[in-house]
Amino acid sequence: MIEDALLILNPLDRHALLNLVQYASSRCLSIALTYVTNHSRFSDHQKDEYLSHLSNELLTGAYVLGYGVSIHSSRFSTPTSLRKMMRAMRQNILADVSVLLQIVTDSSAQEHILIYYSGDWWSGFPSSGGQDSRHPVTSVAGLAEHWKLQRRNVIAVDRRHFVDASNLTGLSVADLQEARSVTDDTIASLDLESDLVFHQISLVTSRIAELTDLDQRLEQLARTKPIDGLPEQLQFEGVQGINTTSQRPADAGNV
Repeated sequence: MIEDALLILNPLDRHALLNLVQYASSRCLSIALTYVTNHSRFSDHQKDEYLSHLSNELLTGAYVLGYGVSIHSSRFSTPTSLRKMMRAMRQNILADVSVLLQIVTDSSAQEHILIYYSGDWWSGFPSSGGQDSRHPVTSVAGLAEHWKLQRRNVIAVDRRHFVDASNLTGLSVADLQEARSVTDDTIASLDLESDLVFHQISLVTSRIAELTDLDQRLEQLARTKPIDGLPEQLQFEGVQGINTTSQRPADAGNV
C-alpha cells in the first residue's frame, strides 16, 4: 500500500501536493458538516460507522500532508480544519457534534466546501447498497482518483494569494486546449441564446404595442356616434321618436 502511494505522490510537485491536501481537507469538511446536520437520525451503529469512514478520510489526507511536509518542509502549509479534526480524532472527541460544528464554522477563508464531490458517500448515508453505492476513501490511490476528476475546481492553498480562482496547476497543454475549446463553445452557445432571447423580447414588445394600439382604437370606436354630426342625446331621442310615430296609428284605431 505504501509503495502504491509513493508511486502516486512522487511525480507530484509542491503545488499539486498542496492541491491534493486541500481537496482531502475539503472532503472532510463536507463530511463533518453533513454529520452535524444529519447525526440525529442515525442509530448508534450508524454514527460509529460514519465516524469511522470520516477517520479513514482524515488519515488518508494526513498521509499526503505528512509526505508533502517531509519533502517541502516549511513551504507546505497545513489546512486548519484538517489539523483540528486530526487533533479531535486523537483526543477521541470527533463524535462531539459541537466540536465538529466549531471546526466547520471556524475554517479559514482559503478552505472551501465544494458543491459536488466525486465518490460522495456521505450525502446519502446510510446507503442502501448495491453496485452503485459509493465507498469511503481508504487509500491515497482512492483519494487521488477522485482528485484527478475534480482538480480543476479545487482551490489551491497558497497564503500569498487571497483571490478565489480555479487552480490550473498540473494541467497539460492538451487539457488547457480542451478547456479553451469547451469555453469557446460555451461562449458561442450563450451568445446565440442571448440573441434569441433579445429577439423574443423584441417580438413581445412589438406585440404589446400592437395590442395597446388596438385597444385604444376599439375604445375610440366604442365612443363613436352611429350618425355622424349628431349629438348622442339627439340620436337617442330620434330613435325614440321613430318608435313613437310607428305606434300612433294603432293607438288611433283603438280610440
